[in-house]
Amino acid sequence: MSIKIFVNPSPALADLISTGEVSIDGVEVTPFHSPRQVEAMRRAYPGLPFQFHASNTFRTFWSEYQLQRYHVICRESRWISIHLAIAPAWVVLPALKFGIKLRVPSPDKLVKRLIVKIQRLKKKAAIPVILENMPASAVLDNHCETDPRLIQEVINMTSCQMLLDLAHARVAANFHDMQIQEYIEALPLSEVRQLHISGVREKEGNLIDAHETLQAIDYDLLAWVLPRTKPEVVTLEYFLDDKIALREMLSRVRQVIDSVSN
Repeated sequence: MSIKIFVNPSPALADLISTGEVSIDGVEVTPFHSPRQVEAMRRAYPGLPFQFHASNTFRTFWSEYQLQRYHVICRESRWISIHLAIAPAWVVLPALKFGIKLRVPSPDKLVKRLIVKIQRLKKKAAIPVILENMPASAVLDNHCETDPRLIQEVINMTSCQMLLDLAHARVAANFHDMQIQEYIEALPLSEVRQLHISGVREKEGNLIDAHETLQAIDYDLLAWVLPRTKPEVVTLEYFLDDKIALREMLSRVRQVIDSVSN
């Protein structure tokens, strides 16, 4: 099975596709766009399948209704991808919005809660559920949810496959003072169904998933990971409106995939 390349929607991507400058296999959308916006977007990408990446959407009280709306619009979605995140919203929101670091309570209880939610979602979903590894954060005490042992435990307990986000892995490996290859090899690579790639940057001495342009280390890491996994899709997570950068990245990602496939 050939690996498909998906990209997040942007004016730059729409222009490149309309002029025939790039060729991709699909578009991946997130809750940052409303269902109505996603529906309107489809006209800019005629004939391309839309995959919905639910991220943290499933954790809210209105999640079932929201997921149903997205999946009616993104009817080609072959799975529901959600964050393997145990930190509760009352810890995450103050940290991300105001830089207030609160202690994550009892990881064991939070893991059990997450597993129950995932199992409930799996019973109600008509398509498989896959789980995405999280990045670590200096302002969010979430080192436990980026521990490869916890990720392995949740994957095993839920019988889910995995979305391996390479940028998240780089950030987490740096946080745990591990080599990136060592960190990734500790993850359940046999369960990887999809990869996310995006540009990491340093901020105040810490790595963050900035969703910037890819650098040499990112292409090298992708080339290293592909033979160790069997992803159906590689998604370039890039939201900026830069046609030149996007065209270059898609060309190089295609080259990496082709070099590994041959």
